[in-house]
Amino acid sequence: MKTKIKLILIAILLVTNHLSAQKKWFPGHYVDHNPDDYTTSNSDLSFLKSADGAVFQGMFMYVTWGQIETTKDTYRWDKIDAVLNALPPGKKLAVSLSWQGWSKLQACPADMIDKVEFDGGQYIKKGLYPFATIYMTSTMDRYLDFVKKFAERYDTVQKLAFVTTAEIPFENEVKGPQFNLTTARDNIFRLPSEFIPSFKKTPSGILGAWWSFGDNTNAESQFVEATYNAGGGFGFPDVMCLACSGYNSHFRNEILANAGKWPCWMGVEWSDLLPDRAGTSFPQDIIESATKNKTNFIWWLRTNRTADGGYNFTTQALPYLKANPLAGISTKCPDNMNCLDVTSDLNEINEPVTVSPNPAHETIQIDGDIQYTNISIIDMNGVKHYSKFHMEGKLLINVSAFPTGVYFVKIDNQKGAIVRKLIKV
Repeated sequence: MKTKIKLILIAILLVTNHLSAQKKWFPGHYVDHNPDDYTTSNSDLSFLKSADGAVFQGMFMYVTWGQIETTKDTYRWDKIDAVLNALPPGKKLAVSLSWQGWSKLQACPADMIDKVEFDGGQYIKKGLYPFATIYMTSTMDRYLDFVKKFAERYDTVQKLAFVTTAEIPFENEVKGPQFNLTTARDNIFRLPSEFIPSFKKTPSGILGAWWSFGDNTNAESQFVEATYNAGGGFGFPDVMCLACSGYNSHFRNEILANAGKWPCWMGVEWSDLLPDRAGTSFPQDIIESATKNKTNFIWWLRTNRTADGGYNFTTQALPYLKANPLAGISTKCPDNMNCLDVTSDLNEINEPVTVSPNPAHETIQIDGDIQYTNISIIDMNGVKHYSKFHMEGKLLINVSAFPTGVYFVKIDNQKGAIVRKLIKV
């Protein structure tokens, strides 16, 4: 009984601690950028500067640990700095701090490779996507030290939107001669207890998990609870695919059960542009999945897969998102976070009010049966670009000087607030 009470008190303390600090909050759609591409003249950055890029909050990319910490205590922060500095005004960067090296890239610092205390006897460079074997305590120690240094440098940077771990792989993918299930499980649990608290100002959490925690049937729910109590989120690097039968990875049930309670992210990547995963209606099935999970962040790979029976981002997803700029996105602050949320104070009511044209380039017209209102236009960072008291009827507003992006048009009256989303192109 005493142990149970102690655990409850610890959980309450964790929740209290993480709720006391306000975190940046930039929900929306993101462009899926190539892993470890730190060039500043790439097509995704150019896209974000275009009119089509206005609907996107920023860019998501996998940042491989070994590409930044090349060897012990030697860091290439200049790579990340370059990308942050190259972002168009108002756009954000979201990252996965990955222990998985895409396309045979070095997954961990060079001094760790082929040493049994780090790879557990697994040949770390083997395979197309080598893993840094985080089930080993020495490796997790080093990874979490890297995470803390990353947080010290970037946590307060306004352009950083959210940070996740890498995807936690199946046990069988990382087993080596030194594999011990209890030790491995303990190290995975260090992610909610140490990774998430490293970020005081930036939403953080688990990218996705295939890990079953072996023979411990209660471990999955305990891992989810620990993630929630730490103020962290959970997502998946590919779609939940509610339209697919038998696709039940990435803690699907737990993510559904905690919808709206924690930050949630979702990626639409290579395989997710195929009907067997994305569903028969693209991108509507993906949006339906995101809506059910109250997803806050979705990143989209800008590619064409029609040659192998898949879908096309440019001709199918992009027109849909431009017409529905926050489709599938929950902007509400999660229950386990204290957000600097530009919409948190809105008591939204239903009134017959229209904002047109939308998207808009120069002038918008607000039209409706409105009386005694204050009209504000606020961007996703909470910056107010327009505010005026208006009695009733139609109102024309020149938005030509506004930066491209997504805005909230907030119309206050005695009943509450009427909110409309606006895209400036």
